[in-house]
Amino acid sequence: MLVADRFLRSGVVVRTVGRRQNQTFNARDDRHVSDVPLVVLVNRVTASGAEIVAAALRDQGRARIAGTRTAGRGIVNTMFPLGVEAMLRLATARAFGPLGAPIGDGVQPDLVLPEADTAPRTDVTVVERAAALLDGVR
Repeated sequence: MLVADRFLRSGVVVRTVGRRQNQTFNARDDRHVSDVPLVVLVNRVTASGAEIVAAALRDQGRARIAGTRTAGRGIVNTMFPLGVEAMLRLATARAFGPLGAPIGDGVQPDLVLPEADTAPRTDVTVVERAAALLDGVR
C-alpha cells in the first residue's frame, strides 16, 4: 500500500475477497509524492505486492505496464500462532485489482516485451522500448 500511495492520490489499490471477509484498500492522498508519468516493467517473476502495485497504477491510469505477464500470486496469507514457537500460514483471501481483474491470473502488460524475461538488468533496449509507452500517461 505504501508504494501505491506514493503515486496515487485516491481510489482503490486492491480488493480482497475471503471466505469470511471482503476488504477494499484505498490510496491516501497524504502519502502522495509524485505525478510523474510512469511505466512499470514486469516479468514472469514479478509477484505478490509488486503485482498489486502494477495493477493499481495501470487500472487508475497512472502507469502503463511493459514486459511479460506476471506470476499471478494473488493470494492473501494469514499467520495463526500455534503456541510459542510455531505458526500456521493459510491462504485466506484472493486479491483483485481496482477494475476487478484477479491478481491470481497475473497482470498482463500493455506492451509485451518477451525479452523482459531473459534480458540482463543492464539491457537498456527493454527500458527504451518501455519508455515509448509514456505518451498518454497522466
